[in-house]
Amino acid sequence: MVRTFDGRLLTQRLKDSLDSISEPYTLGLSGGLDSSFLFYLSGKQCEPCVVGVDGARDITHAKIVAEHYKKHLKIEVFSESEVVEAASLVLRADPNSSFMEISYDAVLAGLMQRSERDFIVTGQGSDEIFYGYSKFIDGRESSNDESLRILRERTIPREMKLASIMEKELVTPYLHRDIIDSFAGLTRTMHISEGVGKLILRNTALEAGFEKKFTESKKLAAQYGSGFKRIIASAIKSGIIGNTERISGDL
Repeated sequence: MVRTFDGRLLTQRLKDSLDSISEPYTLGLSGGLDSSFLFYLSGKQCEPCVVGVDGARDITHAKIVAEHYKKHLKIEVFSESEVVEAASLVLRADPNSSFMEISYDAVLAGLMQRSERDFIVTGQGSDEIFYGYSKFIDGRESSNDESLRILRERTIPREMKLASIMEKELVTPYLHRDIIDSFAGLTRTMHISEGVGKLILRNTALEAGFEKKFTESKKLAAQYGSGFKRIIASAIKSGIIGNTERISGDL
């Protein structure tokens, strides 16, 4: 029996999560499908913000999306020392963080640092649920089980701890229980077509009226698109960040 999916449920649950926030909130907008679709579904309470170093690709992509929908975008440009400070906050939340974990969660830390709002919204979980990682697309991993385990056991606890340290409330609409139950267990072939992942999410966004060119765009992961990864790698090698011997193993 062929399993089907209900895109209307996905859209509604995302909206439910956003609408449940009773005050203005910051949405981390990188210009990728995950955050851009949330941006599209959000109302007047949403204050989109992009974080990156000068000239970062995420800033370029986020500006294109925000300008298309005629919304003001807060742009936060980070110096190298500010990137290192954000990375140090991740290690404060989880001293056992790997290089890659530090790199992508430093973007979240930076977003929290610069936001004046109590609530921070991210697209966390979309890549794991909807098979967005390259390892799924090229066949290195045929299932998302391990990625979901890491998300559940390491990533979310670390990000929640980080939010607590920063005195923020983290909101992750893609991790709504109904979305996980309905879509995370679908087969790889339902999520990937012609070498492109997130097929279900892309089709759902189109059906909801989201601009087609934004559903087809391919964006680098946050640690690359923000420009943070290179700076953090250099800081680790020079011993500025963390236990160099332990962390540098996956540089």
